Amino acid sequence: MDWTGIRRRARECHLEALALADGDRRASACLAAALKKADLQVQPFEPGKPFGAGVLGVLERDDGLVHVSVTLSPEDKFRVLAHELGHYHLHLDPRSEVTLANPGLSGDAIATGIAKVEGYSERERKEVQADIFSCEFLCPSDWMRDELLIRGKTPSQVARELGIPESLALHQAIRALLLPSLPEPKAVKGSATIALDGTQRKAATWAGGPLLVDAGPGTGKTRTLIHRISHLLESGIPPTAILALTFSNRAAQEMRERLAAAHPKEAVEIWVGTFHAFGLELVTKWPSGVGRTSNVRVLDESDSLAILEERLAELPLKHYQNLYEPAYDLVNVLRAISRCKDELITPSVYLAEAAAALKSARTDEERERAEKAEELGRAYEVYEAALKASDAVDFGDLIVHAISLIEHNAEVQKHLSGLKHVLVDEYQDVNFASAKLLKLLHAAGPNVWVVADERQSIYRFRGAEPTNVSRFVTDFKGERLSLDTNYRSSAPIVEAFQSFSASMGGGEMAGFWKPSRGAGAKVSLTVATTVRAEAEAIRDRIEFLRQQGVPYGEQVILARTHLTLARVTSVLEELGVPLLYLGDLFERDDIRPLLSLVSLGAESGGFGSTRVLTLPLYGGTREDCSKIIAWSKTQGLHPFVALERAAEIPELSDAGRLGAVQLGTELRGLENTSAWTLLTTWLFERSGYLREVALKSGTKAQQQLIAIYHLLKFCSDQASTGNNSRKALLERVRRVEALNQDTAFRAIAAEASDIDAVRVMTVHGSKGLEFKAVHLPALASQYTPGNRKGLLCPPPPSLSRLVMDAPAHDAEEECLFFVALSRARDYLCLTRADKYTESRTSKESKYIERLPRSLDHRQHKGSGPAFSLPIAKGPTVRRPLYSEKELELYILCPAQYRFEMIDGFRGARDSSAYFAFHKCVYATVGWMEKEKTAGRTLTDSDAKAHLAEEWTSRGPADHPFEPYYRGMAQEMVSRLLTAMVSEDGEYGHEEWTIPLGAWKVTITPDRVLRSPSGAVTVQRLRTGKQTKSELEKPIYALLRAGAVARYPGKPVQVEAFYLSNGKRVPIDSGNDEKSLKKYLDAINGIEGGDFTPAPDPRRCPNCPAYFACHS
Repeated sequence: MDWTGIRRRARECHLEALALADGDRRASACLAAALKKADLQVQPFEPGKPFGAGVLGVLERDDGLVHVSVTLSPEDKFRVLAHELGHYHLHLDPRSEVTLANPGLSGDAIATGIAKVEGYSERERKEVQADIFSCEFLCPSDWMRDELLIRGKTPSQVARELGIPESLALHQAIRALLLPSLPEPKAVKGSATIALDGTQRKAATWAGGPLLVDAGPGTGKTRTLIHRISHLLESGIPPTAILALTFSNRAAQEMRERLAAAHPKEAVEIWVGTFHAFGLELVTKWPSGVGRTSNVRVLDESDSLAILEERLAELPLKHYQNLYEPAYDLVNVLRAISRCKDELITPSVYLAEAAAALKSARTDEERERAEKAEELGRAYEVYEAALKASDAVDFGDLIVHAISLIEHNAEVQKHLSGLKHVLVDEYQDVNFASAKLLKLLHAAGPNVWVVADERQSIYRFRGAEPTNVSRFVTDFKGERLSLDTNYRSSAPIVEAFQSFSASMGGGEMAGFWKPSRGAGAKVSLTVATTVRAEAEAIRDRIEFLRQQGVPYGEQVILARTHLTLARVTSVLEELGVPLLYLGDLFERDDIRPLLSLVSLGAESGGFGSTRVLTLPLYGGTREDCSKIIAWSKTQGLHPFVALERAAEIPELSDAGRLGAVQLGTELRGLENTSAWTLLTTWLFERSGYLREVALKSGTKAQQQLIAIYHLLKFCSDQASTGNNSRKALLERVRRVEALNQDTAFRAIAAEASDIDAVRVMTVHGSKGLEFKAVHLPALASQYTPGNRKGLLCPPPPSLSRLVMDAPAHDAEEECLFFVALSRARDYLCLTRADKYTESRTSKESKYIERLPRSLDHRQHKGSGPAFSLPIAKGPTVRRPLYSEKELELYILCPAQYRFEMIDGFRGARDSSAYFAFHKCVYATVGWMEKEKTAGRTLTDSDAKAHLAEEWTSRGPADHPFEPYYRGMAQEMVSRLLTAMVSEDGEYGHEEWTIPLGAWKVTITPDRVLRSPSGAVTVQRLRTGKQTKSELEKPIYALLRAGAVARYPGKPVQVEAFYLSNGKRVPIDSGNDEKSLKKYLDAINGIEGGDFTPAPDPRRCPNCPAYFACHS
C-alpha cells in the first residue's frame, strides 16, 4: 500500500471512530472508540517486563491486546496506541513492537547512506506506515488544514486541544499544508486477469536450467517474473529457497508489493532486494569475516570523502592535489576507486599495473598518466586502511566482501545452501563484480533465471557490463528466450523504437516485437527556431493532448540531462504549464529565502538578510539590510536580536524598520536552534509566510509547497542525527552542490506526487516507468547524443576496462534514446530547436534518420524574444580610482561585487583554511625578501621559523586539514628560498597606480625584482596547481602595463611562479589589449549599475552570498 492509501485508510478509521465517539475529536475519545470497534484491550506494562528494554508498545493480534508502557505521557501513550492500531489495520503480523514515541517526518527516505542501499527494510517500512497511520488517524490532514488556514490556529494549539504530542501535530501540519490533498480513490474497472502469452508462460514455467529472458520494453517482464515465483511456490519450492535480486530499491519494492498481493504469507519469507542490500545482509551477519564488527557502518560518497579528507597528510598527492578545496579532486579519486571495486581490482593490482606503465612510459604524456595512476593507487591503499580503521564499508565493498564471504566463509556457505532459485531483474545493468557474485551463487547449486534487455543498458558509466547478457549462455550453460509481444505502446511507437534498435550495436541488438494494441497516433517531430519556441511547441502539444483526454499527470518531459530540462522547464513555467519538477532543490528561487534565514547568525556576513527582510511580508530594502547587519556587528548582537531592536537603528526606511522588528519578534529565542526547529517554528507557529503560499491556487504554488516539504525532510534528517548545527547543515548543502552530489535531493518523494502536473525527469530517472504521452526535447547535435567526457583519473593502459571508451559511450547514448522512445504508450512527441544559444546553430540529431520515415513533421516559429537574460540593476557609482582586487571580483561575479563593495556585506567563508594558509605563505615571502634586502643570509630553518610564527597568529589552527596545509606551506617556503638564493637585485614592494582609459587602477605586485642590469621581473605567486587558464587571466596584462609605466625603457618580464613545484612560467603580451579591456568593461559595468550574477557550479557554492544570491 502506498503512502496515500495508508493515509486514506487511517482517515476512514478516524471517521468511524469519530461517529462512535459522538463527534469528540480528542485522542482519548477517538482511540477508545477505535480500539473497542477492533475488539482490542489496552494493558499497561512496566519497562522491561515482560518485553525488552526500550519497547514502548506491543500489539498481540491473536490475543486482542495492546500493551503500553506506563512510563509514557498521556500524549505519547495515545500516539503509541494509534501506531499499534495502524499495525492492526495495515499488516498481518501476529506481533508488532514500537520503540520510538516521536519518529521523524516519515514518508520516502532520502537516498543517502544506508537508505541508498536498501531504502527501508521490510520492518522499517511497516513502522513508517504505522506512524503515518497514527498521525492521520489522530489528526486528519484535511481537518488540520482548515484549523490552520481558516481558523488561524497553530500546530501547538491543535496539539493541546486534541491531547496529542506537539511533534505529531507539527508533522500533520506539514502534510496538511505542503503535500497535495488526498485525491479521491481512482475507480478500478473490473477486468479478468490477463493470462500469460505463450512466450511469457514458457519463461515462467521454465524447467530446463539457467534461462535468460530477453524482455524488450512493454513485454511484461515484471509480470512474467512474478508468475515465475508463483510457479516455483506452486511447485513446492519453499519461499526461503527463493532469492530475487533487482537493480534498484524501487524495483525491489514493486516486486515485494506484487508478491504480497499474490502470496501474502509466502512473500514475507522470500528474500527480495538489490545486489547491494544482499551484500549488506551478509556483511552485517558475518562482519568479522571481512575485518569489521557488528557496528559496521555503510558510507555514501560524502561519508567516504570525509574519512579520506581526515587522512590528507597521508595521501601522496601531486596531480590530484587541490589546495583551495581538496574535495574537488578527491571526489574524482573516490569515483575511480569505486570503479576499481566494480571490477574487483585491488589496490595492489592497481599499483602493480601503474608501476609497469611507469616503467614502460616513453613520452611525457605517458609518464604523467602513469604517475597519476600510481598516485591514485596509493590513495586507494590509504582509503582501504581508513575504511577498516573506521569499521566501515562503502557501496562497492558490499559486493566485494559478499564475494569474499561466499568464497571463504563456511558459515555463509551453509547459510546459502538452502537456496534453490535465484532470479535477477535488469541483468543488463549488472557490473562485473555482481556478475561474479551471481556465478558464485549458481555454483553452489541454485538455478538462475534472469530478465534482461541489453538495449536498455544505461548504466555503463557506473560499471554496468551489458556483455553479461551476450555471455549468459556460455557463463551459465543456459538458454535464451525472447518475449515477443509489446503490450505497452501503440503500433507507431513500437515501430519507432524497433526501427531505431535495428542499427544499435551495429545491428547486433535489433529487436522485433508484435504490438498488441494496434494503430495509434503518429510519432511527431517538431522543429522550432529557438529553445523558447521549442518550449512553446511542447506547451501547445501538452494542452492539445489534455483536451484529447490525456491528463497532465500522464504526460512526461524526458531529457538526457538536468541542464536540458532546466532550459525547457524555465520557459514552460513562465508559460503557465503545471510541472512536477524540483530541479536543483537548494538553488530553487523559492527555497533560497529559507536557506538564507537559516544562514543568519550561522554564517558570518549577514548576507541572508537581503533575501528575508526584503520579502513582501516585511518590506525591507537591501540598504536596510546592510545597515542592520553593520549595526549588529558594532553592537556585538546576533542578527535576530538586532532585527528586533531595529527601532534603535537610524536611517532605516519606515517599512524596513517595522518589518525588521516584526521579523525579529518572530525569531525571538531561536538564535541557537537547529534548522528544523527554526524553520518549522517560523513557518508554522509565528509568521504568515507559509499561509500566503498555501492560500494561493495553481500548480506553481503547489510546487513551491512541495519544495519546502523536501527541504524540511532534509532538515529533519539532520536533526534526527543529533546534529543541531545550522552551520553544519549549510556546509553540507554547499558541499552537495559543489561536488554535484544533489541527485538524491532532486527526486520527488512518493507522498508528494499526487498532483495533476506534467512529470519532468531525466531518461535515467524514467527507467521502468511508462506514460500515455512522452515529450522528448533537444533532439539536436551536441545534445542527443551527448558528448563523451574527458578522463579525470586515467587508469594504467592495461586496466582500460575501468573507463568507458568511445564505442561504449556511443552504445550507452543509443540505449538512452531507446529507453526514452519506449516509455510512451499513446503519444510520442519529439522536438528540437535550430538554436540553443544565441551564437551557435544546432543540426538535427543523427538519431532522427534512424527512425521511420512516417514521422509527422511540424514547424514552430515561436513568439517573443528568443534569448533574453534579465539584467540585475543596482545603484550606479562614479569613481576615478579602483583596485585590481575589486575589479577582479566584478569580473568573477558582478552580483558578489555588489554584495561586498556596494552593499558593504563582509563575510569570507569561515571554513576556508586555504585562505589562511595562503596569507601565511605570502606574509613569509614578504619577510624573506625584506631580510635579504637588509643583507641577512637566510636559512631554511629561518624561513620555516618565521612561517611558524605567522601560522600561530593567522594559520588555520583548528581546521581538520591543518597538518596538511602546514606541510605544504613549509615546502613552498623552502622552494622560494631556493629560488631567492640565485636572485640578484632589488625587491619592490610598493603599490602601483596604473592609468587605464579615463580611470586609474591600483595593484601591489606579489614580487618585483630589478636586476643590476635594469631588467625587471614581475611575478605573481601561485599556491595552486599549474593550469592553462592561469595564463589567460587579465592581471598579467595589468602588471605588465604597470611595470612599463614605472620602469620606462627597461626590459620587463611578467611571470607566474608556482610555489607547488618551483616553476616560473613567462606570460607573453599577445592578449594584453584584450585582457585590459576586461578591466574597462568591469568599470563600465559597475558605473552602469549592471550586477547580473555570473553562475559557476564550483565557485558559487563557496561564495559567502550563495544562499542570498538570485543567480
